[in-house]
Amino acid sequence: MKKICFYGAGAVGCTLAVRFSDVADVSLIARGDNLAALQANGLTCNTPKWSKNYQFTYSDDIATLPAQDIIFLTTKSHQLPTIAQNIAQILQDETIIIPMCNGIPWWFTNNMDIFEDFNLQAVDPTAILQKSIPTHNIIGGLTYGGMKLESPAVVNTMTPPKVIFGELDGRNSQRIEELDALAQQAKFKDPTTDNIRGAILTKLCWNITFNILSVIYELDSGSLAKDKTIGHRVKKMIAEMEILSKKINISMQLTTQDHINIAKTLDKFKPSMLQDYENGNRLETASIIDSIMEMANFLNLSLPEIALAQEEIYKKIGK
Repeated sequence: MKKICFYGAGAVGCTLAVRFSDVADVSLIARGDNLAALQANGLTCNTPKWSKNYQFTYSDDIATLPAQDIIFLTTKSHQLPTIAQNIAQILQDETIIIPMCNGIPWWFTNNMDIFEDFNLQAVDPTAILQKSIPTHNIIGGLTYGGMKLESPAVVNTMTPPKVIFGELDGRNSQRIEELDALAQQAKFKDPTTDNIRGAILTKLCWNITFNILSVIYELDSGSLAKDKTIGHRVKKMIAEMEILSKKINISMQLTTQDHINIAKTLDKFKPSMLQDYENGNRLETASIIDSIMEMANFLNLSLPEIALAQEEIYKKIGK
């Protein structure tokens, strides 16, 4: 049985740990009150149909765990540079690292001719992630789903999560085939792709619109989608994402209307960024919107609607 570690015991890490627990030996890296609650009580997962408690291995130090086959990075994106050296110390040549954070990951522009001599400073300002985690260890990843860490060691999963994994170069490697089989055993449908960058940009269309705008307007996803004025902004922002994707020759997988239709079904669902805003937590603006503007500026692309949203979100949070 493969050993899988989820580095970050928030809503995503806890939800995925539960899903993989039937097919792998699972551990979670946590900290503070969350770690104390996990060690004392285990992880409780609540869904609309059932509630169950899980006993995994919980620690605040990955070096205390046995060698791991797969490490999912499930912290907030801005926390990644602070854990890079911890990851580097336990890496083996065959260790698979799967970053699952929102927004553009630090590796996104690697080996792309159009981004020669470019380092994405919004998410890796000192290049510590580039230096600490070799590209060959990385498989790209992302997740969709309605989930919330309700309290320490308690996660609410409102909708079944979806995962997408892919080799950075799109090839169908042995390890991606093995990961595909493992994820399917964990009851994930169609878990792999040959266009992981396209999948990331597709999800980012959601993040950069409904996450960012949810904070600017302090509205849930359904309310945003049903408002005609805001819906017009969403369409213009996604159109600008399409301009960027065409410039870098990466195809996205959902239309603008697809995103709006999905949001309309999520009545009263608060995006993770709105949850963080209401709880006084740091927002993932760097990976979600600053990264896009940094790439656009490097490519001399004008994205005025996204630039306006960037200005508004920072005015909203006082930066």
